[in-house]
Amino acid sequence: MHGDALPTPPGSADEVIDDLRRQLARQDLRIQELQHRALSGSQAVARQLGSLLSELRDPAARAVLEEARSRVEALGDIHRTLAPRPAAEYVEMRASLGDLCAALSRALDANGRDITLRLTVTGPALPARIAVPICLIANELVGNALRFAFRGRTRGTVSVVLRTAGDRVMFSVSDDGVGISERTLRRDDTGLWLVRQLASELGAILDLNRDDGTSISVLIPLSEGA
Repeated sequence: MHGDALPTPPGSADEVIDDLRRQLARQDLRIQELQHRALSGSQAVARQLGSLLSELRDPAARAVLEEARSRVEALGDIHRTLAPRPAAEYVEMRASLGDLCAALSRALDANGRDITLRLTVTGPALPARIAVPICLIANELVGNALRFAFRGRTRGTVSVVLRTAGDRVMFSVSDDGVGISERTLRRDDTGLWLVRQLASELGAILDLNRDDGTSISVLIPLSEGA
């Protein structure tokens, strides 16, 4: 027996799904607005720091502001590359880390100081929830290596490696510079503190080696709660 199709009752699965889609669309718009504000804010801070630098003559004060400006600019690059992506989306890390390393190299004049920056990325794209913290860790570690590892030296190499092995991701930044000092480790400056915090949030294992320069690696589980 054939009859007419039954009308969709209020509160049916189709209506619930449509309502969820509308809610997600509104949420995406709010997130995009917040991201735009954050990016505009970082650009404004970088411009203000640049203006202050043009007025300063004290070398120590200029060095502090230069470091702050390069960090803000690099964070802006990370934001432009990754912020538009939903948390569930996957990120191609070769391009993202390549853009970040290139921005840090320009900002900190790596070529002019004869510092070679090498990037090796193997493995599939990573979920944004892992990719974004890795880029933030890279910003700190690569930036610190370019700023401090080669003081008093005419050349050097910084190696950035990301590879996936089984259910874990290994990320490392190594240099053949003067080596991180005990004083810096005891002081736990802002950069290292941030790296430790990000590693902890990822449930990662952090390792530091000071043989022939400095090497810091982070072993990250791919699955949450692993």
